Amino acid sequence: MKKSEGFPRKQQSILLNGSVGSGKTHLAVAIIRYLAESDIRQARFVNSTGLFIELRSAVQAGSEREVLNKYCKNQIVVFDDIGSEKITDYVQASWYHIIDKRYAERLPTIYTTNMALGDIAEYYDDRIASRLASGISIKFNSEDRRLK
Repeated sequence: MKKSEGFPRKQQSILLNGSVGSGKTHLAVAIIRYLAESDIRQARFVNSTGLFIELRSAVQAGSEREVLNKYCKNQIVVFDDIGSEKITDYVQASWYHIIDKRYAERLPTIYTTNMALGDIAEYYDDRIASRLASGISIKFNSEDRRLK
């Protein structure tokens, strides 16, 4: 069996949520490193704040569609720290576009956040929270490991 056959399955996403320093990003990086050793070649890891810095630059350069496509179409993407970016109408619309495209195309995606689903629904909207809730959800209940 190939390493990638058991995980992630097509149409499956993973939401890792919990407190700061609980190991969400560590697990997401371990998963993407594991997959990088398999036949998956189009994998991306991006912090949500970095994503919107990149998008803002792309808008100014006239290449916004290219950047959006990069995150909508890659085989697997890890979106780290959702909710750390400042919410604006543009951020909300962009997140919905990316999340909905990946959901519709059934592309495996890993999301990390400090927010609970209810908070995501309030911060963004119910449509985004619903799509994030459609996959596997793993709650991290540990304390900040970096402060120990």
